[in-house]
Amino acid sequence: MGSYSGTRYNGLGTWIAGKFGSALDLTGTTGYVSLTNSVPLTSNEWTIEAWFYGQLPTNGDNRNTLISDGNTQHIIVGDTIGRYLGVYSTADGGGFRSSGYNGMDSLSSTQWHHFVAVGKKVGGQGKTYFYIDGNAVGTYSNYQPAVSIARLGNGRNASAEFKRPWGKIDDVVIYNRALSATEISTRAAR
Repeated sequence: MGSYSGTRYNGLGTWIAGKFGSALDLTGTTGYVSLTNSVPLTSNEWTIEAWFYGQLPTNGDNRNTLISDGNTQHIIVGDTIGRYLGVYSTADGGGFRSSGYNGMDSLSSTQWHHFVAVGKKVGGQGKTYFYIDGNAVGTYSNYQPAVSIARLGNGRNASAEFKRPWGKIDDVVIYNRALSATEISTRAAR
């Protein structure tokens, strides 16, 4: 989808050794990367891929946010009821939508993990599929974020609900197509 640049919100976060070169560590901050130009998710299919280190931080507020459009739609871990992977939207008043996967806190805390979210329109309905370390882990069948991506690593900074960062993130890639399960597995094995 091209190359996009961004800046760290208030300079928060630090550069560390990553899975591939340098990574951004937002642990313990309310920081995020604000993209200079939003990445559009206007096609019927898209994929968001990232690497994160260890278990996600549990300090701070309710939700770890990986990406957001800045105000209304997010791909996150967490809810006030439990630590589930899912999507969140205030655009339609639907709130948190769980994929059914709550294994994020049982992942190894000493290695990089591969995360993928795939959005597809299927029979007129949007679906979001989630993969961790190359394995399909959950799906939300009635919703697909479809606006744009404006921030990485945290959600709406003004909202207390979204101030828990994703932690250490590396190699975020956004595709304007749905990666296949085979492609995801191959990329996770890198």
